[in-house]
Amino acid sequence: MVSIVFFDWAPVTLDNHAAIQGLIAHSIDCAYDIAKKIGKTDDVNNYPTVAKQLRQAGYKAYWDSKRQVVTSGKDKQQSYTATSWAVLGDLIKGKEAQKAIRNVMNSTSAIKPGTPYANHFLVAAMLHCGMNTEAKKYVEDYWGGMVRLGADTFWEYYVPDNHLFSSYNGYTLLNSYCHAWSCTPIYFIVNYPEIFQK
Repeated sequence: MVSIVFFDWAPVTLDNHAAIQGLIAHSIDCAYDIAKKIGKTDDVNNYPTVAKQLRQAGYKAYWDSKRQVVTSGKDKQQSYTATSWAVLGDLIKGKEAQKAIRNVMNSTSAIKPGTPYANHFLVAAMLHCGMNTEAKKYVEDYWGGMVRLGADTFWEYYVPDNHLFSSYNGYTLLNSYCHAWSCTPIYFIVNYPEIFQK
């Protein structure tokens, strides 16, 4: 059986190794939190150890401390998605996480997201490592970009420097112009009012 883990319809093929490592560590934390809430920690008492091992291995494999960037795969690909999930999964933390996000966003070779879905996790990663001002500005710039183009709903795909981007083999008319995965600013506005409602 083939298992597919989806992170984004990026403009070019993503290497997902680093993102998967971060996602698994993050998911283990979430599962452990649920177990605590329902009184079942005995069933998952090894989860914190497994998550710690994943983080240590992920840090070693994907953090380029010299360049202060997250890389993924044999070609050392840089992408917003790999960086976002390395931060959300705590493969890198604190100042290193902030530096990684700033560096990937300043890189001309890093792969940018093709969807608001992937951009959601970039904003979540910014919030996770304390980049609150940058997170708010990113929402205003990215989702606001759709509004400034006349959108009255958020789109399935939006690449600010390529408005014709689509994963449907160039058939942009198949793009959804009212897509659920694109409306996540509401999540941030409601759950982080001290940041997004000021």
